[in-house]
Amino acid sequence: MAETTNRITVTRTTVPAMTLVALRGTVPTYFDEPLLWQRMTPALVAQGVTAAGPWGVIEHEDGYTERDVDLSIFMHVAPGTRVEAPLEILELPERDCLVARVLGSHKQISKAHDLINDRRAADGLSLRGDGTLASKAFNLYLTTPDQVSEDELVTEVYEPLA
Repeated sequence: MAETTNRITVTRTTVPAMTLVALRGTVPTYFDEPLLWQRMTPALVAQGVTAAGPWGVIEHEDGYTERDVDLSIFMHVAPGTRVEAPLEILELPERDCLVARVLGSHKQISKAHDLINDRRAADGLSLRGDGTLASKAFNLYLTTPDQVSEDELVTEVYEPLA
């Protein structure tokens, strides 16, 4: 069963295992995430790493925080990919998740989390709370601002379930 509000649709899905190349850092606010991309992109080019799927971000905080946000930006890579610091390889297992598909501005991501929480409560589900990286919320950017207008962006917001 999918729930839709404006341009956000919430569904439940199984996310396959992922191999990611990531860069972790702290930025002033969520909207400062591009500062991490400015650091990661040259490292990817220098190391000859190529994408094997969408790009995204892992939110290391256990909830919303206004300042000093701990994030890992990432892109999917082929299993067996090797990188050097400051990049790292993350291997994440298959997970059961609620996912909000957001059409339009990234400013809707907070609303997407709210809708996921509403759906979780309505369905009596629990978040994965084991403290591992696999329990952290993450976003996949299916389109980016350099590809489409802000109104045409497609982002998926994931919350792993217990």
